[in-house]
This record gives sequence, structure tokens and C-alpha cells, in this order.
Amino acid sequence: MDNFNKFLDENEERSYLRLTTQDNYESLKADIKGKFFESIVSYYLLKKGLDVKWAPKTEIAQIDIIAQNDDILYFYECKVTLGQKYLEIARKFLNKIEKLIEERDFILEQMKIDKITKYRIVLVIWNNLDSKRKKAIKKQFNIEIFDNFKRIFHNDRIFNQMDEKKVINQIFNGNSKSKDFFQKERIREDFFSN
Repeated sequence: MDNFNKFLDENEERSYLRLTTQDNYESLKADIKGKFFESIVSYYLLKKGLDVKWAPKTEIAQIDIIAQNDDILYFYECKVTLGQKYLEIARKFLNKIEKLIEERDFILEQMKIDKITKYRIVLVIWNNLDSKRKKAIKKQFNIEIFDNFKRIFHNDRIFNQMDEKKVINQIFNGNSKSKDFFQKERIREDFFSN
């Protein structure tokens, strides 16, 4: 059985997200949904057979995920939801990719590949995105939209046996008893002792 915490531990930059104690919740609160979503998408892509580089940092741009499958390089931006500034978010993402493409040597070195033949730009969204926004992003920026990822999380066999699925689901969807999961809901300590 796959273990999501083990996956997080294997990546030094994101290992602080590991669900170990309740003490670190307050410091993670503001950042947790976005970072966990990036990690879930990375995990999914890895299990689908892509070579994944999670959140590579450069002086040029911060990209959530760069992945490779055969001769195609994928650039992923992960968002839990898109608000009213969805076009601005898409524009910033495309600008980051354009700057990175100009620095081909960095990409080749990070991905350990000889050349880039094709690339695709993908915006992954946890929630559903209405058709008007999808069309606007595709038309203006030629960015692929992979929305409603929560459906994949709930239904794909990759996540079916995930030990942490219940907690991750509560992080994204909240708790019926409380809007603030981290302050009002106590999680049993034995869950975190894995």
C-alpha cells in the first residue's frame, strides 16, 4: 500500500508537510491547501509514469511541477480554486513558463534530458471551473485546463488505498462541524504515528 507521508519524506523541500503532529498545523494553516494540492498532483503524475520534478526553484521562476513523458515536457500550475483574478493567474503562469523556456539549459539540467521537443502548459484545479473561464484561459493563453481534480482524488484507484485520504479530504473540503478544521477538529494522535 502506498504511503503519502513516505512520498513527502522523499522530497526534502516538501517534507515539512508530513502529517506528524498537531503542533505544526498553525504554522502550516495559510499554506497547507496549496502545498498539499501540489503534492497530490505530483504523486498522481508519478504514479501515472511521468518523471516528476516537484517545485523546482530558479532565479527566474517558481513552477509548481515540471514533468516529462517521452518527448513532451509538462509545466503544471496547481490551484485549489480560481477566483475573479483567474485571467491574471493564467497570465502570470504563462509569463513564468516563457521565462523558463528562454533558459533551456536549466530545464535540460533539471530534467536530465538532452533536448526539449514539445511542451505543454497545464493549469490543474482542485475545484470545477465554469466553461466561460475555461474558454477564456484557453483562448487568451493556450493553457490546458485540468479541473475538478477532486473527482480524480475521490475516484482514481491510485488514491483508493491511501492511508491519509480522510485527513486530506477534510483539509480540502472542511468539516461538517466546523469551518476551521485545524482549530476546532482534533485528529487522533495514533493516525500520525505512521
